[in-house]
Amino acid sequence: MTHSSPSVSPVSDAAKLHLLRDVAEIMRAPGNVHDALETVLERIRQTLPVLRGSVTLISPATGEIRIEASCGLKEAERLRGRYARGEGVTGRVIQTGQAMCVADVSGEPLFLNRTGSRDLEHEAISFLCVPIRIAGQSVGALSVDRQLADTPTLLEEMDLLHIIATLLGHAAFEGQRFMDEIAKSASTLADMFHTSSPVMRHVLAQME
Repeated sequence: MTHSSPSVSPVSDAAKLHLLRDVAEIMRAPGNVHDALETVLERIRQTLPVLRGSVTLISPATGEIRIEASCGLKEAERLRGRYARGEGVTGRVIQTGQAMCVADVSGEPLFLNRTGSRDLEHEAISFLCVPIRIAGQSVGALSVDRQLADTPTLLEEMDLLHIIATLLGHAAFEGQRFMDEIAKSASTLADMFHTSSPVMRHVLAQME
């Protein structure tokens, strides 16, 4: 299904600069990495016509890509956001280190809607995804669903997201370490309990 682009007021350069200043301040402030990333996503949503956003990180231990922070997603949707390298748009961006701009997700076979958060029969969505890199290596990705727009507008916003992803780099690296610590803790608990209880297995699965 092909959708037409709705009329959306352009975001001013002043608003974009204000967003970048806010992101820099958020990332400089002490505090929890997860909370900082979610605050950044909310600021992006306040500035751009964004419906949903996420920061996905790749686990150095397992290679699995998981949503670490999000806005506009329910918890169950966030937990479904898991990918292998090269899988879907997000996995491809992290694998190649190259951003992707999907003007209309309804026509992109790589777009998986893994979280199940989009009603693709009724929502007209563009998807922007940029890598988060440290020392030349992709550690994750920053992605947003936004209202349909023309290509020049999408490319301008892609440039903005590239800058934000650079500002998120060190926090994403810390988030990677935290991901693996959680996974190790879950494994230790499993060894301690040696349980076949479905309830305990469910709890441990949510921690991984």
